[in-house]
Amino acid sequence: MKLLESPKARGMLVLTGLTSVGLFATWLLVFVLFPVTQTEVLRKPSPTGVITAIVNELHSGNSTFYGYDVYLEQNSLLSNRAKVASFYRAYRNETSRGVDLEWLSPNELLIKYFRAEITSPPKTTIQCGNQTIRVQLRAEGKSSIERSPESQTASQTNK
Repeated sequence: MKLLESPKARGMLVLTGLTSVGLFATWLLVFVLFPVTQTEVLRKPSPTGVITAIVNELHSGNSTFYGYDVYLEQNSLLSNRAKVASFYRAYRNETSRGVDLEWLSPNELLIKYFRAEITSPPKTTIQCGNQTIRVQLRAEGKSSIERSPESQTASQTNK
């Protein structure tokens, strides 16, 4: 063990250990001070009732925006859950937070939102149990804050 006999090697070992302890303490502090709560806010069974689409709301405090995760779950004794997409700052309309779900067929799910930041690209097809589900996204509109320059110009000329 001549490697640990040099002062430089011992110093690097101590520095590595202190860094590891510091990173772990920081991680622990963040999760203790800012715990993320997860609440199921929407559950929509498919037309056949075999698969259920679920929206969970994620929140970590009063000063942060809400996140939304969409899952598909097979309705069986052994629940098979697959994450479909994640959204941040999602709104169903001008004032209501969240996303809406609509089954277009037993094998096709539509996720609707008014505006949102998509934090993980949605899977266009997903295997849930023995079924393949197609997933679509639809932005229902733009808020008054996010109007295109053309619509702003048109509204100014109509005044």
